[in-house]
Amino acid sequence: MYNTSQKWKENIYKNVQSILNIYIDDKLINPDYILDFKVGQTLFEENLELGSITSKYIEFKIYKDKMPQNMKKVKVDYGIKINESLKVSEVNTSILGTLKGIKVRSLTGDTNGYEIIPIGIFNVDEYKDNDDNTLTIKCIDNMSKFEFKYDGSTLTYPATLLEVLKAICSKAGVELGSVSFLNSDKKIAVYDNTVSAREYISYIAESAGGFAFAGRDGKLYIRNIYQDEQEVSLELFGSYKWGEEYQISKVSYEDGVRSFKFGNENRNNLWINQENMFIVDEDQIQKIYKQVNGLTANCFEGKTIIDPALDVGDKIVVNGKVVIYQGELNYQTRFIADIKSTISTKQKQETTVQKESQKVLNRRIQSNIDQIEGKITQLVQETTEHEEKLTKHEQTMDSITDKVSNMADLTRSIEGIRTISLENCIKGNLLELHIKGNNTVFESLKLSDNLYLSDDLYLKGDSLIVIKDQNGKSKEYELNIQDTLRQNGTVYDEYILKEGKAQVIRRINADGTIKDKAVTESLGTVSIMLEEGNNTLSIKNYTAEISAKWAIKSEYSEVFATNVKMDSEIKQTAQEIDLSVNKKLEDYSTTTEMNSAINMKADEITSSVSKSYATKGELTTAKSEIKQTTDNITSTVSKTYETKENANKQYSSIKQTMDNITSTVSKKVGNNEIISKINQSAEQINIEADKISLKRKNIKFDGKYGNIK
Repeated sequence: MYNTSQKWKENIYKNVQSILNIYIDDKLINPDYILDFKVGQTLFEENLELGSITSKYIEFKIYKDKMPQNMKKVKVDYGIKINESLKVSEVNTSILGTLKGIKVRSLTGDTNGYEIIPIGIFNVDEYKDNDDNTLTIKCIDNMSKFEFKYDGSTLTYPATLLEVLKAICSKAGVELGSVSFLNSDKKIAVYDNTVSAREYISYIAESAGGFAFAGRDGKLYIRNIYQDEQEVSLELFGSYKWGEEYQISKVSYEDGVRSFKFGNENRNNLWINQENMFIVDEDQIQKIYKQVNGLTANCFEGKTIIDPALDVGDKIVVNGKVVIYQGELNYQTRFIADIKSTISTKQKQETTVQKESQKVLNRRIQSNIDQIEGKITQLVQETTEHEEKLTKHEQTMDSITDKVSNMADLTRSIEGIRTISLENCIKGNLLELHIKGNNTVFESLKLSDNLYLSDDLYLKGDSLIVIKDQNGKSKEYELNIQDTLRQNGTVYDEYILKEGKAQVIRRINADGTIKDKAVTESLGTVSIMLEEGNNTLSIKNYTAEISAKWAIKSEYSEVFATNVKMDSEIKQTAQEIDLSVNKKLEDYSTTTEMNSAINMKADEITSSVSKSYATKGELTTAKSEIKQTTDNITSTVSKTYETKENANKQYSSIKQTMDNITSTVSKKVGNNEIISKINQSAEQINIEADKISLKRKNIKFDGKYGNIK
């Protein structure tokens, strides 16, 4: 909103004398030549979005013969006489129209006592030849100067968003009016020569949590929605219509790889443009959220006298409700506004499956991506509840790396009351079981007063779990819970089976009060077997909340894996190429990891295959390796078995050169090591070992040197 005096504010909605000055190429046009005039600006067409690039336009009619030659620039200002208001008799002398009974008219002449405000600086856009010897001329503000492809390669990267905006304005010949804005210090290192300057400005404005517009002085500004506010009386409206109210409670961003979300679903979700190349990190989105969270806008249409000092995006308060100001103004000595603020928030379905748009991908290829780190990175990712797939291409000046990975969770979980269904089970132990107390589950068994136990009778527990397979076969498991699982409000006792170990966590006393400190009762080892396929799990005789986790049948069922991670990678530089393939299988008690790798250099090739098997108490690692140069080949096979108390290692190796072959076999147990070696050359063979055994029917030794033949 343009800054005006208090007298202006007091008189603008009264019957005051006004003037409208139009300068064409700095020459003031006689107001008698101007037949009509209107000015308009729209921030949103439909969806409430950030990053709008809004252009103000004017349209006026002028006699053909009064139009200057080669018209290019138009400047408009408006003023009202603030030292005195018009008298009723003056108003009635020259009526031009009425609105809600308020009569308006045009008076021109002396500008003494007038307060003048600029409407804007405009560039001629188009002419329309009318039949009545007049021309209708449409002009657009300086936002029209940003219709060009911006080459960002001239900047030195990394550059701040403010530096990028300055460079764009410099090329457009438009002065930058905003020297600071939200996220203006954020450093980026991406550009796309196929993108227009307007798009660049839109990305920056969106990152700033606002919009871009050309000010009344012709300068470019980044502005916030509701930066200024004015109340407009409902009585001034000749007609009006209310619509829905929208309020931002969440801001979300997804680009196919990253997902940043802040806020809640209580009201409306504002989405940040996926193709905004200047969204660098989560911090940007959080700052935007803090700026726009709670922003409220009412859909509204109405016609009223308006203060031309208002700017698009200002907040106008009508009858206590807030409206985003935008629309078209017609000049009738006073400005009559047609306000149309029928907006909605852009809706997008939440998803965890994210694929990078081709436009974003191409942009990152065409640009010197991530020059902060001096590299190009392309990512395609798909994420579901239980699986994540990723392909990654990374390129620097010195290397190229390609990676493909797949991580899968082969477990499933379910919650329910008393009975739950476990689908697609692998045959094996139930991984986890949780039972919540409710003051009735597993109530203790008691004898009546007239019953006694004989020597061969005993109370059997009643904490039974029933597993039924898909063929209808059932099996009961005793959990050995000796007392009721209790509850007090949101606090409850809990039975937990995990990794084969069972326990009860007691949080509630027998009298129903909450314990000062939870007590854990160990119930030892418990094994609940699931059959392959679908199983149902039920509490026998009681009802309670239960949850369970199990391993599903998959291509890795033979190893009972609960988590699988696989990846392959190729890394290439001018000096070498590295290839690797990895597989990692995990369950609750073991981890199996396999790896193969090839390293190629100009003078050396190394290939290896390894496998490790780890439990909580031991680690077994096996590895084979071949290393080849122009001078030698070395192959090694090794196996290591380690526990907390001891370590065993075995390995064998063969080293071959042009004139020598050496083979070694070693076995190390604790601190004791046994080694045997064979060294062979053209002239001789040397054998080193604690024991040597030769078996053959005919053995000959060289008698020349006195040896047995």
